[in-house]
Amino acid sequence: MTSSIRLALALLFAFVAAVPSVAGSQNRAHDRDRDALLGELETAPAPGVPGRLTVFGEGAFAVLAPERDGAPRAVMAGATVGRKGHLVLFGHGGYLGLGSAEREDGRELLRRSLEWAGQGLPRSARRRVELVDAAPLAPVLAKLGFEVSLRDAPGAKPALVVLGHSHPSAQERADLAASMAGGGGLLCAATGWGWQQLNPGRDIATDLPLNLLLQPFGLAATGGSSGGDGDGAFRVAPARSAAEGDLAHAGRTLERLTAGKLADRDGAAARGVLLDAALAVPEDEPRIGAPIAALAAERLDLWRAGRATPLSPDPRDSLSVSIWTRRWERAAPDDVPAAPGIEAFPGLLPSGLELVDRSVTVPAGPRGRRSLGLWSPAGSVVRVEVAGGQVPARTAVRVGAHSDELWHKPRWERWPRISRAVPLIDGQVELATAFGGLLYLELDQALGDDLRLEVSGAVAAPLLRAGADDAELAAFRAQLEALPPAATAPWVELAGRHVILTVPADAARACADPAGAIAYWDATWEAHVALLGAPLADRPERFVFDRQISAGWMHSGYPIMAHLVSARDALDTSRLRREGDWGLFHELGHNAQDRAWTSANMGEVTCNLFSLHAMERMAGIGVGDNERGGGLLPALRAHRAAVAQGEAGFDELRGDPFAMLAPFVELQLAFGWEPFTAVFAEHRAVAADAGADPLGLGPPRGAGAARDQAVRDQWALRFSRAVGRDVSPFLRSCGWPLSESVGESLSDLDGWMPGQ
Repeated sequence: MTSSIRLALALLFAFVAAVPSVAGSQNRAHDRDRDALLGELETAPAPGVPGRLTVFGEGAFAVLAPERDGAPRAVMAGATVGRKGHLVLFGHGGYLGLGSAEREDGRELLRRSLEWAGQGLPRSARRRVELVDAAPLAPVLAKLGFEVSLRDAPGAKPALVVLGHSHPSAQERADLAASMAGGGGLLCAATGWGWQQLNPGRDIATDLPLNLLLQPFGLAATGGSSGGDGDGAFRVAPARSAAEGDLAHAGRTLERLTAGKLADRDGAAARGVLLDAALAVPEDEPRIGAPIAALAAERLDLWRAGRATPLSPDPRDSLSVSIWTRRWERAAPDDVPAAPGIEAFPGLLPSGLELVDRSVTVPAGPRGRRSLGLWSPAGSVVRVEVAGGQVPARTAVRVGAHSDELWHKPRWERWPRISRAVPLIDGQVELATAFGGLLYLELDQALGDDLRLEVSGAVAAPLLRAGADDAELAAFRAQLEALPPAATAPWVELAGRHVILTVPADAARACADPAGAIAYWDATWEAHVALLGAPLADRPERFVFDRQISAGWMHSGYPIMAHLVSARDALDTSRLRREGDWGLFHELGHNAQDRAWTSANMGEVTCNLFSLHAMERMAGIGVGDNERGGGLLPALRAHRAAVAQGEAGFDELRGDPFAMLAPFVELQLAFGWEPFTAVFAEHRAVAADAGADPLGLGPPRGAGAARDQAVRDQWALRFSRAVGRDVSPFLRSCGWPLSESVGESLSDLDGWMPGQ
């Protein structure tokens, strides 16, 4: 570190220490700060999925902290630096991009933030803004009356700076600190959860460069997220109200907890806020990191007791869990123990299983998880080395299929983070985890040629692939039968060409026809893709079954997650061929969904078109005979009658996904599946080439309600053209609000209503 950087950092800490520490006067001052930052705004942008921030320093304060999971979750925060400097932090890079600036509330928030941040500068300099990696904002700020200059890097001289990235170098951090110490202002942003996804195995507290700048001021970006209130926005009044309370400030919340002054009703909120801080601030940070680490040490005996479920909703227990999880992740592989409680989940390996050295060939193919057919024992070192082939950038070795994290859940039924990905650097890695799990090569991009790995220190895990011959199937069964009947570990994978299922060993052992289960789920995805009218993707979908998942009874994504109770059902081919599995079909349907034909209020609706289709193709239950198909029509007829009398409308549909599904069912029963496929395929073609749109509409545009209107209008237009009848009168009779232009555009077609 150069002497200039050391001097700047010394000045920084001196100015931070100079901030007054009287909580009452601070609260009043920060109320005035919020007034200046928010004014009369009723809404504020929520670009993408905003990341959460933690606020813990004396001079730091939350500005907007919408309640999520029972706790205030800051997405905008500020800090005073010394006596004159000011900093505004946003939880998503989009706040400093054109997306937010296109909104009136976004421009107003940007203007107010700059004026507040620049107040420590001389009046003549307060409207001069230096943009660092934020050039697209220049014309927007010019229209707001600011004098703009573009800079390659910030300087140490006091200035008003907008930093458009989250990776300032050590020199840039020192210069920004010096600028603010002299009265300068800074607007910056970090999407912490996005950074974590792109940086597996790294610690957001110590490895995200912007956090190293922010932490001395009592702020940090966390790995959590906070969705908006709808229409791409937050409602300011409740988000500000939550920000004003002590619970939005992790430092004051910790003081209340350690002093025994935390009310029982605030326990869940305190837990969420403090967990964010514990995971985003280093243990040696004196204001909150070290006190939280001390709490963890005090409660170490709790974990030595080795309870089957070692996790409770007590905030102190939760903080202990977070500290020990991070310590184990940062420890040298030889120092990682097996965590207490893993006998309950994901399971301990039965005794007698031998560690093996094995060569594994990963074939050329798509990005994603590649199964190695091996299990990494908890607290044991595994070595992976590339013996042949080229490793793509950002390749990692993952231990554990259960990558759902549970930090936000009010109660934990397993450790909240039990899967870990470690970058494969220089062709080799040694790793150990406290929980154990299946080993994967995790590819961020496609593998051009086969890759040969040498793996040592792992245990063979049963893996059956599609197309296995009789000998391979017999070996798979023998491997399962060698395990004790109640064993759940090592976990087992049934790997189809299009779908891979990850299940506990006892569920796989109970499966009478594992090859048939693989074929069934491959055929299910093929049916989904056929309805979509798309080519089959190279990357298989994945199902992973878990003791506790991050959201809902099941959720879509990569992998699709479901509870353990569903694992045996997913392998019971007799039941599947007779009854299907609506829930798993539904989650696969989410993975096939497209926003081009799914409005914001139909996220849980259009995926069920794939459920209905799969129930028909895979279980022989026709749409008309399905209680979630034809069974919905009596209620739809009653709703249409109410609409005709002016007693109901679209609002009565929106709260019920199956009521929203019913109009689609009516269309399917009248016209079949072909027009649905035609509409899906047309949207996909238009997304690739808007000039090829036969209707000349292009993809649905806009945001919020305007975009939803465009999606509904285009559905009516494209479906009508696909069937040669104008279905808009029917959709209007269901309460769908369609633009007048829809009927005008379809005036050459005969109208259609059920029964015609």
